[in-house]
Amino acid sequence: MPSRPDDTAQQPASEPPRIGAGVEGYLTEAILSASREILCVFDRESRYRYVSPHAAGLLQLDPAAMVGRSWRELGLPAEFMVPFEENLHRVFRGSSTLTAEMSFPVRGERRHFEYILTPLKTTDAGVELVIANAWDVTERALMEKFLHRSEQLLRGLLDAAPNAILLTDATGTITLANEQAEILFGFPHDELVGMHIEMLMPERFRSRHMGYRKAYQASPVTRPMGAGRELYARRKDGAEFPVEISLSPLETATGPLTISIVRDITERKHNTGLFQTLLESAPDAIMIVDAAGVITLANGQAEQLFGYSRAELINMPVERLMPQRYRARHVKQRNRYQEQPETRPMGIGRELFGQRKNGEEFPVEISLSPLLTPAGPLTIVIARDVTARIATTNKIRKLNRTLERKVAQLSVVNQELEAFCYSVSHDLRAPLRGLDGFSQALLEDYAAELDETGQDYLGRIRAASQRMAQLIDDLLRLSRITRAEMILDTVDLTAIAGEILAERRAQAPHRQVTTRIAPCLSVEGDRRLLRVALENLLGNAWKFTAEQPQAEIELGIDAADQATPIYYVRDNGAGFDMAYAGRLFGPFQRLHSSQEFEGHGVGLATVQRIIQRHGGRIWADAEPQRGATFYFTLADPDFHSER
Repeated sequence: MPSRPDDTAQQPASEPPRIGAGVEGYLTEAILSASREILCVFDRESRYRYVSPHAAGLLQLDPAAMVGRSWRELGLPAEFMVPFEENLHRVFRGSSTLTAEMSFPVRGERRHFEYILTPLKTTDAGVELVIANAWDVTERALMEKFLHRSEQLLRGLLDAAPNAILLTDATGTITLANEQAEILFGFPHDELVGMHIEMLMPERFRSRHMGYRKAYQASPVTRPMGAGRELYARRKDGAEFPVEISLSPLETATGPLTISIVRDITERKHNTGLFQTLLESAPDAIMIVDAAGVITLANGQAEQLFGYSRAELINMPVERLMPQRYRARHVKQRNRYQEQPETRPMGIGRELFGQRKNGEEFPVEISLSPLLTPAGPLTIVIARDVTARIATTNKIRKLNRTLERKVAQLSVVNQELEAFCYSVSHDLRAPLRGLDGFSQALLEDYAAELDETGQDYLGRIRAASQRMAQLIDDLLRLSRITRAEMILDTVDLTAIAGEILAERRAQAPHRQVTTRIAPCLSVEGDRRLLRVALENLLGNAWKFTAEQPQAEIELGIDAADQATPIYYVRDNGAGFDMAYAGRLFGPFQRLHSSQEFEGHGVGLATVQRIIQRHGGRIWADAEPQRGATFYFTLADPDFHSER
């Protein structure tokens, strides 16, 4: 009920207002004055006609001073009294009882009241009144608000839970279901509540489940449902799926209930199957060991590697899989690993050995990985038999030692070859120069004394000595190319080919030659050696097209979309018979006579050595008088980096 503002002074107490005359009136007044009722009587003008002492006391006003005055005259807060006055007028108009609630400040504290307005016709000339009877329900309102908030919180928690939650009574009827239950089973909330729990499982399990449910009701404890059995649930559309269910009893005033937490484990079963498949398809022995060193899981490779069946491996101390002399030490090492678990190889720097069931020992490589689980720390042990690897390693070491010896021998051979080349360069050139020089002197000084035949003989001697000198130069060049150190760089074949052909044009400006060079031919290799290779290939094309009135020479790339590009030099010159192609790349092998085309047969041998040193290969395709094409490849950059 209304209260005055805090600055309103309390008026002195006076006689309570009279309700009626006579003994009954005084008796009524006495009863009301003695009661703790919040009671007021109002007329049509909202004036107080009666105020009980308790009501006036809450307002901190004198009841006698209130009679005959309205709430506005008393200065009561309009915020609270206007809605109350509207209900008061509603009762006057309708002459029917009305119940409502209102908040009102009482002694600085806001209280909540519930009140009832009852119309009353008096015997005093038909004066109409309304009795307002109110009671303080603040505590009840707070409790209801608390309960409402608690219900909202509980509902929020239930709906936020990642699993389906169902509440069932003793008959198996669902009394509560969260949002995840609706999603999981496909039923709306209104259909789930009131449904028997058996309707959420395949029909073949329903009758059996009723027995299980009754047994659980007899001794309810928190536990998983169907321990050791595969459980299945059923959706509204009839689809079945594997589940995991936890049960918890709940005692309430209305009787015992059961909380069922349901998890869809379809993905877990799939992952378990996938894990099992991966475990069994692994090439290595895999075991899981607990903190006490006991094997809790082993795959098929572990059975094959150690010779034990899986049933024998499970619950076996892992130390039994190693020779006896290592077991005591391994227990200490295992305990140290448990203190600082990390993924690492076992026994770094030491040779490790396993032991099969038949006692046979074998070298192993072991990797350890920690695994934290709710049941405690575990260790994943991956074991691999490295017998073959060690044998291969020993074989490689032996081959390396053999190779080192051969490299040393080859170094000696190269030194001897260097000495031989020096001898060829200096010791053979001197006699040849003598032959050529004395032959020229005879021709110059004694030409008159020699007939035509003698002069021809001397000319032939000079030509032979000059050819021999050229052959010596070619041999030395081929030797240097074979032994020269390669300096790798990015080489622009397009630019080099352009320079070479430009030099040829300058030497023979009268020739009509059409040249085509593919753009952007960039490779990884030795610039000097690749230039020598192109000089020989393009030089041969220039030479063997000499008799063509309109010569054509082309440098290009074929199958550029493949992993290894194929380059080519093509001409429309003399060509050759492919029956003799096997002789192309041998030193001093010629397919044309020196009278037809000059040369000594070393150029293509030089090209082949250069291409091979770059990790590639070279081959040719030709036809007599229809030209020739020389194809070659170069290795990718990884080839050179590995060398």
